[in-house]
Amino acid sequence: MANQTGKRPTEVHAFLADEKFMNISTSRDGIPWCASVYYVHKKNRFFFFSNRNSRHIQDAAANSRSAANVSRGAEGWREIQGVQMSGLIEPVNSLEEKAQAISAYLKKFPFVKELINLYTMKSSVFSEKMTDMELYKFTATQVVYLNNAEGFGYREELDLDT
Repeated sequence: MANQTGKRPTEVHAFLADEKFMNISTSRDGIPWCASVYYVHKKNRFFFFSNRNSRHIQDAAANSRSAANVSRGAEGWREIQGVQMSGLIEPVNSLEEKAQAISAYLKKFPFVKELINLYTMKSSVFSEKMTDMELYKFTATQVVYLNNAEGFGYREELDLDT
């Protein structure tokens, strides 16, 4: 796998900006688990909200090493495209990073404002669930881009921290 520093990271960042769901995989005591989350990303950091009591967050608290995948639906093999990653999941503690991530998140997912409004109005349906929501980040330490439009099984290792 080549590590290309030209146009490829720009292309992959555009792909990641277009997509909305990331599948994250965690494990605890040798038992794997995966979950889908909405995300925004900046370089090699992927920000998402999750309930602090959810299984994947509890797993990450015990073992922050995790994996993630962003892919696009495909009708045929030539359309398979995605990013596979390994890295770490942790809560976002920096106020500056949190503010930037939340701003980007609300821009990408405007419907979240409606959920926040329902929460602030103390709508019982949402209040319980949203009370335990926190902002987390998946920091990718290894990234592999795959794109069958480039050829069957095309894979390329990339540095997204550029």
